[in-house]
Amino acid sequence: MDSGVNKQDVQLLVVDDDRDLCHFMALILKQMGYSVSEAYGGGDALQLLRQNIYDVVLTDIMMPQLDGIKLMKEIKDIAPDTAVILITGVPSIETAVESIKTGAHSYLMKPCSNAEICAAVESAVKTIRKNRMVQRLVDNIHTSVLELGDLARKMSDIDAPDPAEAPIDDGGSGVVKLGKINVYRDRYQMVSAERKVDLTPTEYDVLIYLFNHRERIVTCADLVRCARGYTVSEGEAREVIRPHISNLRRKFKLVGQDGDSLVNVRGIGYRLADSL
Repeated sequence: MDSGVNKQDVQLLVVDDDRDLCHFMALILKQMGYSVSEAYGGGDALQLLRQNIYDVVLTDIMMPQLDGIKLMKEIKDIAPDTAVILITGVPSIETAVESIKTGAHSYLMKPCSNAEICAAVESAVKTIRKNRMVQRLVDNIHTSVLELGDLARKMSDIDAPDPAEAPIDDGGSGVVKLGKINVYRDRYQMVSAERKVDLTPTEYDVLIYLFNHRERIVTCADLVRCARGYTVSEGEAREVIRPHISNLRRKFKLVGQDGDSLVNVRGIGYRLADSL
């Protein structure tokens, strides 16, 4: 693993209805230096996932009520950039194919060795870090393109767009208040009494658009069009916008905002929580 990664900052969740096995896998990963939580079934895991942000989830597939495949689908809705490692004692081609289609990072077969578990987690963490770095680069490029567009309009003396069509509006103050949190345009920061958290330009745009349209549910296509500047289908927009929503949820928690600040209305889009 990259030596620049602090393992204590990596949050793992181990899920298995066999408590002894769950505790054993968690112990292995704790000895490697990771921060590890345990859940003894899919239902327990969902409760923890709604309260905390995890980088990697290791889950058994064969569990009563909510199996590992169904749990992974729920995880992709709650935190799409979380990596999921599936573990099974009853391997099959059908299960392996379904795991890949649903977005599993790795597929391990019991009994798996300590080395296999550790290698799968290290690979997942590297992938997550790489994806987040790429997303930051994309956001920086997006910001540069917007700035170049503004400069081109000024140099060409082109009239500004109709304010009714402007995608982002913070009232001209540069500060938006969301409960006990202030969001600053000039610094791209979310600030509370506890701490400050930086926002990417896209995260800021998504948040402000939701704020300006808090009286309704906003579709993913609207968020992409107004925050990223292009038009795609709702299905494509959902894949584009999910990582930004996931990052915003994580950052709300970092500044001490309780509950789910960004509400996912399944099949429609997103809205701000009533508490904001």
